[in-house]
Amino acid sequence: MFKKLRLQHKLFLIIMVVFLALLLSFMLYLNSYLRSTLLNTELAGLIPTTQKVSDQVDTLYKQIDYAALGFTSNQENLEVMVNLSSNNSKLIDDSYVAFSKMAHNLNAIYNVVSDLYKVVVFIPEKNIFYSYFRSENLVKTLPEIYSNTSQSSKLFRTDQLFTAFEPHPDIWSTSPENVISIVRKFRTAYNTDFGMVEIQLPYKSLQKITTVDKQTSDKQVLIFNESGTLIYPLQYESNKKNSKMIQQLSQRIAQNTLGNGSIKLNNESNLISAHTSDYLHWTTVIVDNGDLLQQNLEHYRKRLLLVGLIILITVLLIYYVAIRKLMSPLLMLTKSIRSVNMNNLTFNTPMDDSHGFDEVMILHRSFELMLERLRSSINTEYESRIRNIEANYSALQAQINPHFLYNTLNVIAIHCEETDSLVAADMCYRLSEMMRYSGSSSSTIVRLADELKYCDYYLELLKLHYDESLFNEIHIPDEMLDLRLPKLSLQPFVENAVNHGFDKKLPPWNIRIVGHYEHATSWSICIDDNGNGIDQDKLEELRGKIALYKDNFIEGKLLANLQVSGMGTLNTYARLLTQFGESFYFDISNGEQQGYRIEFGVQPSLSEGAVTA
Repeated sequence: MFKKLRLQHKLFLIIMVVFLALLLSFMLYLNSYLRSTLLNTELAGLIPTTQKVSDQVDTLYKQIDYAALGFTSNQENLEVMVNLSSNNSKLIDDSYVAFSKMAHNLNAIYNVVSDLYKVVVFIPEKNIFYSYFRSENLVKTLPEIYSNTSQSSKLFRTDQLFTAFEPHPDIWSTSPENVISIVRKFRTAYNTDFGMVEIQLPYKSLQKITTVDKQTSDKQVLIFNESGTLIYPLQYESNKKNSKMIQQLSQRIAQNTLGNGSIKLNNESNLISAHTSDYLHWTTVIVDNGDLLQQNLEHYRKRLLLVGLIILITVLLIYYVAIRKLMSPLLMLTKSIRSVNMNNLTFNTPMDDSHGFDEVMILHRSFELMLERLRSSINTEYESRIRNIEANYSALQAQINPHFLYNTLNVIAIHCEETDSLVAADMCYRLSEMMRYSGSSSSTIVRLADELKYCDYYLELLKLHYDESLFNEIHIPDEMLDLRLPKLSLQPFVENAVNHGFDKKLPPWNIRIVGHYEHATSWSICIDDNGNGIDQDKLEELRGKIALYKDNFIEGKLLANLQVSGMGTLNTYARLLTQFGESFYFDISNGEQQGYRIEFGVQPSLSEGAVTA
């Protein structure tokens, strides 16, 4: 039933159903849908922000650790620490001198960390420590966390050479500032520890990378350690509401149940995004209060409903009238387009030019003009190609090598004078047959058998000229003899071998013509000789010309190809290409040992590496 309706009726029914369905869905699910969309959109932006902050915190601590690793791996620094850790009292007394020697190796830290706050090298067992920066307020004794064995043993995990300190006040200063730091051990290849280095960065370095945009909503960045303890920010605004929220987040982190999404904290819906880092295993949490966005949603909901109703009613009222007016010229254009084919490149319903700025009418008229120009161009191009091909072929057919005629007539005269007349008569017969065959205009497409006969006459006359120094073999399957080729397709290749292949080679000279046949759409002919072959540069030049001709042929650049003249290899290739089209292939090369080789034919799939058309 629906398929039998006209297009304008189908469009009207579809749009009416779609609009009614949209309106009902809009009214029933608007609130939940828009809320979910808004939260998902906000969360989609919050998740990568959280991951970015977490990764940046990891990267910051990695930079400090890489700096510490470079410093502790320095062999000179390690030797100083080993000496200081020894029982040599003189070296212990000179510890400041020894630490000073390590100062020029601080480049290992500078190259990685630029915003340094303090670098402290110390040996807990000897109660020796030295600060390279901000030493004016340096403590007098080793901090308890390092001097107390039970506490220091808890700093490092098993087989771990470093530990990352959470944001904390500087324990090396009597006027401490908030810092972050990494502590790494000096360890020899024998797994013996000889002191430690602590590299500190100012707390503001961490604050800088944990600052997020606060223009759209009130976002809080919180960082918890593995046990769920809040470690950032240090000075967190503590009140009953916040304390309860932190407690709930800590519990979820400790239980590994904190995920991304909308979570109720303090009986209020909050958008939470959490990410646990791979390096420090700290959990970065961004808390976003979405109440403001939801208020805006409620504010515009009723307005959107009202606008939707007005749009629906308006569209349904004006659609039917408008579509009838719009569809009328389109239907006419469709009818006209369907009537167009290669035998009829005209419109059945021509339009006049009195429709002003009606786009459909303009389209109709433009399509009609395009068809008129297309028809004219096709006719002109088709006729031009036919005339060019005919003229080119006629010019080629009329060219005969005058040197061959001269040599043949000269040999006939000599034989008439010196030998019996039967040889001369036979030569005259063969030459006359060749002249009749090449000069005949009855057909431009001939059987392969006729082409072979013409080549045989040509070679027999040449044998007399070269005193039996020339030999030829022709091996063509009988089923190939009825193949149709352009006239004078084989002789130019044979003549090319005689004129250019044997000029610098002593006899005997051999020319072979071999054919292979599978079926009418898969056959080949190979012509080779034992001559000098062709110079590689000239071979590449000829291949380039053939490839250029092929491109011009495919692109229809007949004027460029009309520059090809004569009866040589390129022109013969052009006539064969015109005859057999895209299934024709052509390969020219030097033989494996000597001589020149030409192979051409027709096959369904062309092999790569040959000059083809």
